[in-house]
Amino acid sequence: MPAHRAEIDDAEREGVRFAFLVAPAAVEAASGGATDGTVSGLRCTKVALGAPDASGRRRPEPVPGSEHLLAADVVIAAIGMTADTGAFAGTVPTNGNGTIAADRETLRAGADGIFAAGDVVTGPSDITRAVGEGRRAAFMIDRWLSGGALTGFDDRLPAVERDQVLARQRTFTLRPAAPPPGAFDPAPADFSEIEPPLTEAEAHEGAARCLDCAVCSECEECVKACPVPGCIDLHARDTVHEVEVGSVVVATGFDLFPADLKPEYGYGTFKNVITGMQMDRLLAPTRPFNTILRPGDGKVPERIAYVMCTGSRDETVGNPLCSRFCCMYSVKQNQLIMGALPLADVTVHYMDIRAAGKKYDEFYAQAAAMGATYVKGRVAKITEKPDGNLVLHYEDIEHGGSLVEAEYDLVVLAVGVKPNSTATALFPEGALSLDEYRYIAEMDEDVNPGLTSIPGVYVAGAASGAKDIAESILHAGATAAQVAAHLEPSRLEPVEVPA
Repeated sequence: MPAHRAEIDDAEREGVRFAFLVAPAAVEAASGGATDGTVSGLRCTKVALGAPDASGRRRPEPVPGSEHLLAADVVIAAIGMTADTGAFAGTVPTNGNGTIAADRETLRAGADGIFAAGDVVTGPSDITRAVGEGRRAAFMIDRWLSGGALTGFDDRLPAVERDQVLARQRTFTLRPAAPPPGAFDPAPADFSEIEPPLTEAEAHEGAARCLDCAVCSECEECVKACPVPGCIDLHARDTVHEVEVGSVVVATGFDLFPADLKPEYGYGTFKNVITGMQMDRLLAPTRPFNTILRPGDGKVPERIAYVMCTGSRDETVGNPLCSRFCCMYSVKQNQLIMGALPLADVTVHYMDIRAAGKKYDEFYAQAAAMGATYVKGRVAKITEKPDGNLVLHYEDIEHGGSLVEAEYDLVVLAVGVKPNSTATALFPEGALSLDEYRYIAEMDEDVNPGLTSIPGVYVAGAASGAKDIAESILHAGATAAQVAAHLEPSRLEPVEVPA
């Protein structure tokens, strides 16, 4: 079978079954198939490999009495390839299988000036062999046009002296290739990427293997192919640079709240409980399934619930702050869902809708007008039914504060944010002050935004507290002005003022 072993293995893991030594005989029409084109299967005959023929190939021979019907609703004909040499009939010699008979060394095909290469000579092959044969044919044509002998073609790279290679380095490391990514899963159980990106360690390992593939021969083909002059340095080594700067801006952002820290909501336990980030992936133009499906069984959800303030304004998880933008990204997703699934019911369980930005409240009202239902009340817990549906237990404040249960196909947790703790590790311990909520503290937030406890170090964006995109841009602009003011005195030359 002219296929890579990995492709065959992936196909079998996806449920494809291969039947070897079976020859199709006829397509069996279903009852009434003569008029509507439906089929019931493919009639096949088992074959066995016979004795080799003149070409050395063992021809398949039918096994008597082995005829059987392979049931199928659809039959797809995988059409093969054959050489089309009819236009050259009588001009160039051909083989019994219809390919052109050309000399294996010179690739001449009969009359002077006619050469042939590629699949029309060898039969179905691959692009690598076809390109190689094309190079050989081009060389021979050039020799024939210049009156030279049709000899001398050598597609081997010039040899490098062993001593020259060994002199380049003292130690040699043959690094094995990285294993191929996992096979495609037709029924994914989570939101993991089908072909995940390389980790930093894998990227370094791959790069090191490329630059040390059993001792680099320094052919410099990669240097020639690279469009950026000087980008590839075959003699480069790891170096650590110390750069003296006048100011540093810390803009490390926030971390998303891990939804599994609220076990009563079942994230990580119930397959049909997802986060807002995962719903954003399902709604993206490059979404993996081209529609909104619930992870548990691939069903298109008809009833979708949002649980607001998951991990925000919650003393039980140590995060009493509002995350500022969860309400609005949920409202945006509500509208996108109703556009993608017009018949779906979308219900949002909230404590308060905080839509304080310009036109934010109108955006919220627009979602409600489109059909989204907003229920005021905190969700106590989520339970799962045997069919994968989810039951929300919540307090309905607007109807007397009674405890209510509601069933949904899919639940989305609108997770909040928490401080990013990586920035403090870049400075001496305790040097960079944090506020009571573990965000980077601003010394004078109202008058000097962005100013930290370290002179010359400033903070921008959500590293100093939860902010949406618009607020982050404004805060970054203020920080940039602070940095410019800090650096400006160093650019000014002192001027002596006469007494």
